[in-house]
Amino acid sequence: PTVSQGLIRLNSTTSQFEGSRDGTTWENFVMNTSTLMREESFTATAGQTAFTIAYNAPVPSGTSIPVRVYRNGVRLFYVASGPTITQFTYSGTTVTTAANALNDIITVEYLN
Repeated sequence: PTVSQGLIRLNSTTSQFEGSRDGTTWENFVMNTSTLMREESFTATAGQTAFTIAYNAPVPSGTSIPVRVYRNGVRLFYVASGPTITQFTYSGTTVTTAANALNDIITVEYLN
């Protein structure tokens, strides 16, 4: 297709995705296939606070928190330690929340 600002295409000659920021040129997208977004769900027991994910999650860097945690679909927010009912913390493969009710669904999304 004719180049246009904001347009994205698959170049059938190179098999690369391309996009245009300026409306005059195509640029190749850089794909990083070594990092995956993973999602794991757990059904909590009464009072359960710790959940073990399959892979190490990256450590927080400044304001970048590469982990998202949800309780019954409601997003929890990261704190370094001592999570309250609306918060979580994590280290390595362990995600920690405040005590959960029986059958709460905890969903963890993270980069690996």
